[in-house]
Amino acid sequence: ECGAGTVQCGDQCADLATDSRNCGGCGQDCNNNETCVSGICEPLMCTGSLVACRNGCVDLSADVDNCGACGDSCGTGESCQSGQCICPAGSPCSIVGNQGRVVGGACDANTACDAASQCLTGQDFSQGTCTKTCQSTADCPDETECIDVNGEGACLLKCSDNDQCRDNYDCQNQDLLAGNGEARVCMGN
Repeated sequence: ECGAGTVQCGDQCADLATDSRNCGGCGQDCNNNETCVSGICEPLMCTGSLVACRNGCVDLSADVDNCGACGDSCGTGESCQSGQCICPAGSPCSIVGNQGRVVGGACDANTACDAASQCLTGQDFSQGTCTKTCQSTADCPDETECIDVNGEGACLLKCSDNDQCRDNYDCQNQDLLAGNGEARVCMGN
């Protein structure tokens, strides 16, 4: 049963005066650049670098619910950095699952990774892994290292033990790009 000021819309309670997905009536959806004001979809005006996304002005470079684009939400434990969902080592998303779409997530094609990433496949990357190209670790998201993969730089998740890597991956020593030493990263086993 819905509380005061809300009505049943499908399986949820909605305030028809302010809910941008049920504005003025159940299922009446405002556009991304609108907000629901007194049951009417009104244009949303944002200032500076903020962008109008459903019912609010957001920073696409840092908003976990609108990371890089309106409605693109990051997974549990991921943060939004420079408009990309990042799964830091040691966080719940990086332990075993490695669900980050920029670096570490499973993939079968480049389209399975974020636009700034690519899918590495082959025997070292069982079920594929999303990565970014790099010249040094400074080019990589936090908690990743720039590793030499066949003469090219690839950002891979840092680790200290196998438990931090997803299924079919182990924490292994690999050469950093340009012979700058080694780092421990998640690689296919």
